[in-house]
Amino acid sequence: MSRKVRRAEVLEALRDIALGRPNDIVRLAFADGEKELGGLDLMLLSEVKRTAGGAVEFRLADRAELFKLLLEELRLEESRTGGARSFFEAMDRASAGGAEKNG
Repeated sequence: MSRKVRRAEVLEALRDIALGRPNDIVRLAFADGEKELGGLDLMLLSEVKRTAGGAVEFRLADRAELFKLLLEELRLEESRTGGARSFFEAMDRASAGGAEKNG
């Protein structure tokens, strides 16, 4: 069963990742067992590696890239709503001008 993903949900998830705190990833790094893993928020985590020596490396999401995506989306949204707004403002001005001529 597939679930339809809405654009707003994707943007919200991107925002949550971009603004997320790494606290639970630090907890993961120091966890002793599986019992401690339940309920951790790992959305900021993009990669986990275990080296041959046994060290564990964590890579986090590229926040700068996420912010670029979100800013671009804000600009697109602003241009879409700004275009509609200016259209309706022009219509209001045109109808006000016509009302003055007819009045």
